[in-house]
Amino acid sequence: MLISIVLTLESDRAATLPSHLGRANYAVTLALLSRIDADLAARVHAADGPKPFTCSGILNARGNREGISITPGQPYYLRVTGLNAAVSQALADGLLADLPPLWELDRHPFRVVAASADPAVDGWAGQSSYEALAAHQMLQSSQPSNTATLEFASPTAFHAGGMQMPIPLPDLVFGSLVERWNAFSPVILSPEVRRFGAEMVAIS
Repeated sequence: MLISIVLTLESDRAATLPSHLGRANYAVTLALLSRIDADLAARVHAADGPKPFTCSGILNARGNREGISITPGQPYYLRVTGLNAAVSQALADGLLADLPPLWELDRHPFRVVAASADPAVDGWAGQSSYEALAAHQMLQSSQPSNTATLEFASPTAFHAGGMQMPIPLPDLVFGSLVERWNAFSPVILSPEVRRFGAEMVAIS
């Protein structure tokens, strides 16, 4: 099982928080996993390579150099995804089956108003499997499109050659995606996807 859960948060007081809260969300999510399954959380934290979950910052906040302004009573949204069955189930148990009362980001407490994995409720939410995602693309009878539209909904950078690259070059984008996919999926994709991105894909 793969899962994408969108949390709805509200604050009782005004605050200015850092513009990028992905690491803060990661810390809270790891603490949640530890409460649900301490052994699983320890393995996730200690493992090298890609982590089996991802955490967004606040999706609907607008920031500047000073940070993002939090308004009391306004709903804010963030997303947590599980990339393997064990983590996805733990996230479902900890967020959907038993809604936590608070979600603290950078020492600022938010009330958790709702959590959903239903795409009908929020387009960022959903549940699936690697097999279902692969079948949707690989078993098509029609000719696949030669174009793909990608949306980078938050600041994105890639680690390449010892540097942080803020430009979504095709080999970095598709190489990163296939490495993360192959780290957790039973349906293995060719590592040549990175070379294909470098040689055959252009940004338009």
